[in-house]
Amino acid sequence: MLEEGEVRLVRKVIPVLAAIVMVATMSLVSVIPASAQLAEEAVVETWVARYDGPASGEDGAEAMVVDGSGNVYVTGYSEGSSTYYDYATIKYVQCGPLPPEVWVDDDYCGGCANDGHTWGYDAFAKIQDGVDNVASAGMVHVAAGTYTENVDVDKSLAIESESGAEATIVQAANSYNHVFEVTADYVSISGFTIEGATGWDKDGICLLGVEHCNICDNTASDNEFGIYLYRSSDNTIYLNNFMDNTRKNVNSRYDSTNTWDSPEEITYIYNSIEYTSCLGNHWSDYGEATPTGMALETFLTA
Repeated sequence: MLEEGEVRLVRKVIPVLAAIVMVATMSLVSVIPASAQLAEEAVVETWVARYDGPASGEDGAEAMVVDGSGNVYVTGYSEGSSTYYDYATIKYVQCGPLPPEVWVDDDYCGGCANDGHTWGYDAFAKIQDGVDNVASAGMVHVAAGTYTENVDVDKSLAIESESGAEATIVQAANSYNHVFEVTADYVSISGFTIEGATGWDKDGICLLGVEHCNICDNTASDNEFGIYLYRSSDNTIYLNNFMDNTRKNVNSRYDSTNTWDSPEEITYIYNSIEYTSCLGNHWSDYGEATPTGMALETFLTA
């Protein structure tokens, strides 16, 4: 649970501070202090969770309790970023299988209503937490807002904004890392403005050795590369804007063969004339002007 210090349970000192679920009978009011007596053979470690406080400093657990639903509460101290030591209580939810859908909103918090969702189970404030806690092949819904993070996607899922790229911005917390790094097949990312990966060879969207991914309706700008595909084929990339990236907007290398048009025809209006066709992408350093991405005035059907 916590990085440094000790968890004292049943007279047994565990060097790495962690929430250790014990096979024992405990109620919400029966806190197990460091001096509690319990036969050592009755202690069985079933899972471990770690907590790093806001200062990434010294954290320590003092007591633990399990309620009737199997939720684990650990209380202790945590070094604050500017407040020295604070009290800290953490709840670990007994949730079983990961949910097939989760919701991410930068306004969600532990004590908030969260639109009726459960904080830490299917409600999160960061996209990465949503990715980590959704079932494989699940859906991560992202509300409008600005998310400062680098997102690693290592399982098949869909990440979709609810309000589109103009209102949903993901900017790199670390400019020397990709904003979205995809290392799993069958990943869909749609509806984001993606920016800030300005370090050498860093990308707004990076596909590494993957297939059957769908990258749609995003704007990638102010990165070293807008999108980079490395040994990645059979992916579909369409209706994206790759603009004003410092080195190159689109970089596809090493036997990467992909589809750069919509899988179905779209009816749209361009220069006051109605067209129906498959649509591609817009990137600002492309040699030909095509009616895609930012050039569209109105979508009639999809």
